[in-house]
Amino acid sequence: MKIKSIIKQGCNILHILNSTNPWAGPLKIQWAVTYNCNSRCRFCECWKRYKDKFDDELTTEDGIKLIDQLIDLDTISISFTGGEPLLREDIFKLITYASERGILHTTISTNGLLLDKYSDKLINSGLTAIYVSMDSADAETYRDIRGVDAFDKVISSVKKILNERNNKRKPKVLFNITMNNYNIDQIPRIIELGREIGLDGITLQPVHDSPRDHLTIHEESIRIPKENILKVEQVIKNCSKEIGSFLKHPEGYYNKFPIFFAKPEALKKIRCFAGLVIAHIDAYGNVYPCEEKFAKFGNIREKSLREIWFSDNADSIRNRIKKGDHPICWYNCYGPINIELSNFKKRPIKTIRYAFDRLGIL
Repeated sequence: MKIKSIIKQGCNILHILNSTNPWAGPLKIQWAVTYNCNSRCRFCECWKRYKDKFDDELTTEDGIKLIDQLIDLDTISISFTGGEPLLREDIFKLITYASERGILHTTISTNGLLLDKYSDKLINSGLTAIYVSMDSADAETYRDIRGVDAFDKVISSVKKILNERNNKRKPKVLFNITMNNYNIDQIPRIIELGREIGLDGITLQPVHDSPRDHLTIHEESIRIPKENILKVEQVIKNCSKEIGSFLKHPEGYYNKFPIFFAKPEALKKIRCFAGLVIAHIDAYGNVYPCEEKFAKFGNIREKSLREIWFSDNADSIRNRIKKGDHPICWYNCYGPINIELSNFKKRPIKTIRYAFDRLGIL
């Protein structure tokens, strides 16, 4: 199944470079399995926006059916996100089922507060990678940004997993940093911390203000002001030797951070491939082209994912996206893909190697 799916997805990527009608299902799904969360981040409202709707989230049975449908559509990567996915009681059943059914690449994005409690299960669940949110190099800044006093606990838990996985090197463990006005100067120190404790890498993305989603800035002090954009440029320049190795994603992605903060509309020159190779499914089964949730493909409780994915409605939304009729984002799950696919004809081998590396094939 894996080889067939990889070949089919490869052919689909070549096809969608000049089309908005995919031949295959999504290569990757971001699935927000719950919006419950035990952090209180200044740039996220999921912990309060959805607090009365937890009972409406997809059930275990719904989740199993969804994974079966993704297998049928040749999806090869699932990212379990939230909220905090480890607050979902059946999360390991879902992860293990996805791995056993043949999903090649399974990852989880977590705030790290429950890593110590679930370290054994995380190591043995079949996960390819664990992304731990880490936005600071010290306890005080961590508390200021994430609203909980847990810096030392999270670092200790990450070290525990790195130690207990022994020589398996799986799952990979990485930090995910959200660059904001509180931590611009700390980015190099966070990268250094990651190297010191033996991480497999780090990903970095700019703070977003997305009113349609929960990643909404509700405290202006965390937004990067225009006067600090030169500082952003300098930080990226200082980290350049890490880009492509320890700091994952291509240089072209990171170099656009200042543009995202200063003049985001300029990024529309880069074609967005959301809804073609990647899609977002929320905790209630709504299917969107991306995390911005500006247009909905459908809901898996009402129709099968295959019907939704290949529907006229989905094709219409994809056409809108290709024409630039979409919000601007620069998340590290979409921006790098858009950069690489936009340059595919110029450097196909490099793009293929990047894709295979991110999927854990190389």
